[in-house]
Amino acid sequence: MKRLKLEMGQKLTMLYLVLGICAGLVSNTFTDAAMALLSSFALYIVSLVPLIKLVKHKKTKWLMYNSLVTFFLVWLTVWIFLINVKAG
Repeated sequence: MKRLKLEMGQKLTMLYLVLGICAGLVSNTFTDAAMALLSSFALYIVSLVPLIKLVKHKKTKWLMYNSLVTFFLVWLTVWIFLINVKAG
């Protein structure tokens, strides 16, 4: 069986996909929307700090932009889905 090789950008996207899902699950426990938003972005910042040290200086802006978009969209989708499931 042939192993699939993933590039660094694909690995980071998968990482922030999983973190976005986890943040959506954690945000669902809060009743206050502001607290849910703050907790999710705290998780994002905490995860971003070690990754900035791993990438080259030129790629820092790329990492911050792409990871933020992936994380935010996945978090928002999961959070809205869970709110609708809980309300319905």
